[in-house]
Amino acid sequence: MSKKRGAIQSTKLLRPIVVGDFILENFTWRTVKFGKKLIKIKILPFKMQYIKPKIIQILDKSNPIFESVSRRHIYRPYVDMWTSDNEIFHLVGSNVIYDILKPLSLGKDSNQIAEEISKKYKVEKEKIGEDIKEIIKFVKNNILKEELK
Repeated sequence: MSKKRGAIQSTKLLRPIVVGDFILENFTWRTVKFGKKLIKIKILPFKMQYIKPKIIQILDKSNPIFESVSRRHIYRPYVDMWTSDNEIFHLVGSNVIYDILKPLSLGKDSNQIAEEISKKYKVEKEKIGEDIKEIIKFVKNNILKEELK
């Protein structure tokens, strides 16, 4: 194959996102589907160590719907998980939470998920079993409540 002279080449530069005084790392969003409900999770590159996962509700439980579309909204930098119903959450250990929810959406049980995560992060299965059950319980009770009826 020959290259044309003067061909335009485009490149995508990855730059860190600056929010106030904080520099956030580059990230990607991955989607997990439970029936009709979509859950988008912010994945941070190079975060391959096991971090005890935690889901933190940003908005009040009585009205968990995020109604703003502004990219400059005060909550936007803290959103790590976004549902198709516009519920938003902050995550600790977002990569681990994705690694829990993806196999769960494919029908795997908590023991199978614990086995996969223990291999990936080189952590003892017994140490992470309770963490996984807590995340699954939170997701089923707070996010997938309509999907499980």
